[in-house]
Amino acid sequence: MTMSKNGSVWSVPGLEDRFRELVHSGILIDGAGSKDKEGLDKILETLNQEFAKEIQKSGHRLSEQSLKSKLPSMVWTREVEDLIKTVVRNHRPITEFLEHCPWVPRRVAAKKYKELGGTSGKDKTTQFRAGFGRIASAMEEVDTDGFELPRGSYDNPIELDIKQGDTVLVLNGVNLGIPYGGLIRDNPARRALEYAENNGSVAVLLTNFLDIDVKKAAGALSVYRSLVSGRNINTKNLVPGYAQKAQAILDQRPRGGIVYQTTEEIFLDSMQGWEKIATTPSGRPEFSGPIFVILGRKEEEFIAAAAYWEANYWTRVKQNQLDIDIRIAKKALAAAGENSDIAENEERLRELQDESARTIISNIHPEEWQRYFKQVLVFFVRKLEETIPNSKVVAMGSTFVRTENGIFEIHIPDHLR
Repeated sequence: MTMSKNGSVWSVPGLEDRFRELVHSGILIDGAGSKDKEGLDKILETLNQEFAKEIQKSGHRLSEQSLKSKLPSMVWTREVEDLIKTVVRNHRPITEFLEHCPWVPRRVAAKKYKELGGTSGKDKTTQFRAGFGRIASAMEEVDTDGFELPRGSYDNPIELDIKQGDTVLVLNGVNLGIPYGGLIRDNPARRALEYAENNGSVAVLLTNFLDIDVKKAAGALSVYRSLVSGRNINTKNLVPGYAQKAQAILDQRPRGGIVYQTTEEIFLDSMQGWEKIATTPSGRPEFSGPIFVILGRKEEEFIAAAAYWEANYWTRVKQNQLDIDIRIAKKALAAAGENSDIAENEERLRELQDESARTIISNIHPEEWQRYFKQVLVFFVRKLEETIPNSKVVAMGSTFVRTENGIFEIHIPDHLR
């Protein structure tokens, strides 16, 4: 057979249209194994039979590799791609796309869905810890020795390695957690990082980048807060023992079915969101230069609230333990038979009652608050720096930085307006 030097087998009239027709008939679903190979083999056999003379005349060969390289354009026509983009943009489940395009293998649709919504690394799960607002991992995993996060002053600014004339992008007020479309390519923060990369910025300053509500439930106010939240439930970030129940509630929506999420799980969701924003589908950073992070008002409030609720939880645990000890001491006093036993039990009871009276939130020593705050802060900083490539948290709140261009103030308002 003489092979043509120009064109390809797809120059055969009608071959491409017939391929698309077979794909859309559902043959990849009907005969397919997990990787659609049986369906693809069937398409190859059909096309080679129906177009045998035309393929031979073209001087080319229709192979399995030819089909694989052409398959994406057969599946993802403009109309089909527009449909799945609409599903992702509006945060709808992949099942809604498959209802309209049942001929698309679920594996293929899931890959496209994840690509459009943004990819992230290994799913992060937590272990459940009782207590509102706690990030218990911060108290168990973190070594705070030697950690200091400066607040640069004019006389002692933070040094940034930025040369005179360099361009720096300031990315402020992303507030991840407020509503935005589900297509990762349209995310404003991701586009800003892409802009910085393509326009030669040597660094990015990132401030006010998180939005997590840490206020305890307050009736209807909780509902109003939810109306400006863009968070979606990701059952992969829930503890394994609860994730299956939560998924069943989402799938079936039974009367009275409600999904509950801890603060730590919300925090991991946010970190996963930033991983999608800051990392391309191929795994490289959206911005290859350094990202200097200054923690803003909301980040500081979140850290303080988590520290408060952790201390609050352990205070209540201690109070419950003391209540039990006091009840036992009272029963021991009632059962005391000798004067020496009575005096000893009375003293023990007074000590426990005194300790119970002091074990209240308002009596926590300032050094203890500082210790809890620092532990949550270190946990927060390290998780953030692990998540966003090339990132470094350099300060919290208003600060001064020095570059070759001079000294600059980065002002973080003490309000949320």
